[in-house]
Amino acid sequence: MRRNLILLPLLVCAVATSVGAAEAPVMPPTQVGVAAAVHGRVEVAKPGEVGRVVQSGEPVHLGDEIKTDAQGTLQIMLLDETIFTIGPNSSMVIDTFVYDPATDAGKVTAHITQGLFRFVTGKIAKKNPEQMKVHLPSGTIGIRGTMVAGRVDGANASVVLLGPGPQNSVGSAAGSITVSTQVSGQTHEVAVVRPGFGTTIPGADQPPTPPVPVPQAELNALTGSFGPPPSQEGPPDGQQPGKPGESRGPGGPMGPPQGQPGKPGERGQRPLGPPGALFGPMGPPNGPPLPPLNAAQDAAQQNQQIINGIAKREQLRSVPSGVFHYHIDNPLRFHQTAPIDRLGGIDADIDINFGARTLGGGNSSVRVHTIGTSSIDETLAIGSKSFATGDGDAVFSETSGTNSLTATMKVQNQGGIIGQSIVVETNYSAGGRVGSGVSDNVPRQNGLTP
Repeated sequence: MRRNLILLPLLVCAVATSVGAAEAPVMPPTQVGVAAAVHGRVEVAKPGEVGRVVQSGEPVHLGDEIKTDAQGTLQIMLLDETIFTIGPNSSMVIDTFVYDPATDAGKVTAHITQGLFRFVTGKIAKKNPEQMKVHLPSGTIGIRGTMVAGRVDGANASVVLLGPGPQNSVGSAAGSITVSTQVSGQTHEVAVVRPGFGTTIPGADQPPTPPVPVPQAELNALTGSFGPPPSQEGPPDGQQPGKPGESRGPGGPMGPPQGQPGKPGERGQRPLGPPGALFGPMGPPNGPPLPPLNAAQDAAQQNQQIINGIAKREQLRSVPSGVFHYHIDNPLRFHQTAPIDRLGGIDADIDINFGARTLGGGNSSVRVHTIGTSSIDETLAIGSKSFATGDGDAVFSETSGTNSLTATMKVQNQGGIIGQSIVVETNYSAGGRVGSGVSDNVPRQNGLTP
């Protein structure tokens, strides 16, 4: 009876929002879960309100927008044992939460608006997978009892299925996801059924890409910012485990989810394991690896052997998703040699879209400049260069229409990560003015050139 009383406002709130603000009764915020394992700065706000800093153990309410800073991470544990984790510079909203603990029936919808995310489904999705959806800016994830991670960057998104796979050691049904988008009024959908595989939404009004194995380095980049997995972080603020919805201090924090396999004598969700273990066999201990994972394991092993230096085009194609740009601001890397000798600068912004298999395009450009009489100052727009086919070095060139400025872009592997950085070589010759330069090796940044 106590749980029904706690959850009754959820049902009322779901009805009130459908009849319009003019008819909706004023009611207190509806708690849907609790913030846990908060690190860095995390803010929670209602739409149109100034955010407040949240700590571990504080309640999360329906409609709250949760945001993290550059060092922030947290988990949100819902009353049905669904767990969302978001990484740095990320934000999300729980749009709908209706739950009947007597039957485990209900509905969950959430909206990931930016950044890194991971979630482990709870009782609602286990009871009826159709009743849980996670919306992205340009698409929707449908879930069937599973673990999922991903990244949202504007209209672009990458989603990977983490598990569990068939014949898993926790006795769960094999997980799967569908990722769908709307293009010209038509629904485009792909199903991901193999752990370690993922899909990409390249942008607004574009269909998701076919599922491909996600290389280990990309999985590390995707999941490495979350910190320890749920079962290793423990209850908020050192509290003892409690039942969902049971108060154990200010804010009514809920202990870690119950009823799911963990270590002997422990409560909590089965660990996801470190990022490096995501491609490991999901079958019984000492059993052979499942065939669906072999391709992903091979890709991970190949990716661990990446040597620093100029990337190969085929290596760029092995990265299934991700949208980045390289920003160069080098004031003393361009050398004018005629008609006068002086130093100048190289400025550049160059996009790379692994899902679309392109370098450049958009607002990509390279500028060389010096100051004084007979100076050089020219900007070159970098058109879209495809690496969808071909072998050899990932080296791309662009020349201005007057043939005065040529920029050669060399995509680099660095720190074992494919396409982590870039070097730009420039050559200028026009009207008796001559110069050349080589930029620093600069790392990529998230998102397209502003």
